[in-house]
Amino acid sequence: MNRRMALQQAAYAVAAAPAPEAAGLAAGLLAECARLGVAPAPVGTVYRALAEGRIAPLTVPAFNVRGLTFDVASAIYRRAMEQDAAGVMFELAPSEAAVADQSFAQYAALVCAAAAVTGYRGPVLVQGDHFSVEEAADAARVEALARDALASGFLQIDLDAAALAEEGPSTAARQDRNAAVTAGLMARLAPHAPAGTIFGGEVGEIGGANTTPEELDVFVDLVRRHAGAAAALFGKVSVQTGTRHGGVTDAAGAKARMPLDTGLARELAAVARAKGLPGIVQHGASTLQRDQFAALPGCGVVEVHLATNLQDLVFDSPAFPPELRAELVAAALGSSVGAAERGADTSGVGDQLFKQRRWSLWGPFKRRLLDLPAETRAGLAAGVADWAGELIAAFGLAGRAAEVRGLYADAAASDG
Repeated sequence: MNRRMALQQAAYAVAAAPAPEAAGLAAGLLAECARLGVAPAPVGTVYRALAEGRIAPLTVPAFNVRGLTFDVASAIYRRAMEQDAAGVMFELAPSEAAVADQSFAQYAALVCAAAAVTGYRGPVLVQGDHFSVEEAADAARVEALARDALASGFLQIDLDAAALAEEGPSTAARQDRNAAVTAGLMARLAPHAPAGTIFGGEVGEIGGANTTPEELDVFVDLVRRHAGAAAALFGKVSVQTGTRHGGVTDAAGAKARMPLDTGLARELAAVARAKGLPGIVQHGASTLQRDQFAALPGCGVVEVHLATNLQDLVFDSPAFPPELRAELVAAALGSSVGAAERGADTSGVGDQLFKQRRWSLWGPFKRRLLDLPAETRAGLAAGVADWAGELIAAFGLAGRAAEVRGLYADAAASDG
C-alpha cells in the first residue's frame, strides 16, 4: 500500500471514530503527518507582516468544516494549489465540535492529513473559533476547551466574551467585563500556548449592534491592561459591521444581501492598525455576495469566517443522495436534533427551518456521511472547492504562495 492510500485510510479511521475515543488515532495521524513535514503553523506570521506593511493586503479565509473534513479540506487545498495560493485556514468552534462529534484532535489531524495527501505546500492553519463566554461561570469550561485545542495543534484561538459587555456610563465601563474575561483567559492559557500562538478577542456581538471605533479602541487598551505580559499573545480582534451567523433571508426564504458596512470596516481597521494589530476579523460572513467579498481586503479585513454557505453547498449539492437528504429533513423538522446555532435566524418553517437547524445534524449523521461512496463525497466537496476558489481570488491570495511561504522561511531563519 502506498503512503498516500495509507494516509487516506488512517484519516477515515480518525474521522469515523466517536470523538471521545479518537485521541490515540488522531495523535498517531498527526505524528505521521509531522514525519512528512506537515504540521500546524501560526497565522500570526502573516498578520505581523500585514501589521508592519511588509506585504500587500489580503484576507485569510477561515473555513468552518463541520463534517467530511478530510474530503472538504483536501478539495480546498487542491484548489489553492491550482491558483498558486497559500494561507487558507480551517477552524472549529466548541459548539461545532459538540454537535458534529468531532474533537479538536481529530480536526487538526484531518486537516494536516489533507495537506499531506494533496501535496499542499504552505502553512497549515488550524484555528479555534468562538470560544464563547456568555456568563462568568463559563470561563473555567472555556479555558479547559482551549487548553485541549492548544494541545491538539490549534495555534490561533478566538476568545469571545462579547456577550459580557454591559450597560454603563462610558465605553470603558461597558467593555471592561468583556476585556477582563478575555484577558484573564489569555493570561491563564499563555503557559500552555506553543510558540507562535495568538489569541483573538471580540468586541460587538455578531448579529447585534455594529462596533464603533471608540469601542474597538477602548477594548484593545483594556485587554492589554488586564492581560499584562500575556498581552503579547493578543494578535487579532473581531468586530461587527453588519453580518449575521446564518445570513439573512428574504420573505421567500432566499438568501438576501447582508448590510455590510464597508466604510465602518475601514474605520475599524485603521483603529486596529494604529494599535499594532493587522486589521480586523469578520465573523458571520459566508453568505456575503461577490462584490462584498472582493471589498474585504481593501477594507482592512484580514480574516473572514465562513460556515453557513459551506454547509449549504454540501447539503444542497446535486451530488447529495436524495434519500439521505429526506432523512435529514425529517430529523430536523421532527425536533430530534438541536436548535439553530447561536445568533442565527430562527423564524423559518419547512425548508427554512431545516436550513436553520441542519448544523446540528452533522453528529447524528456523521457515519452515514462518511460511508457515502468516495465519488459521492468528492462531488459534495467539489462545490465547496469551486466557492473556495472564488474566495481565494477575491481575497488576494492567488499567485502568492511563494510570498506566503517566504514569510515562514524568514521567521524560521530569525528564530534560528
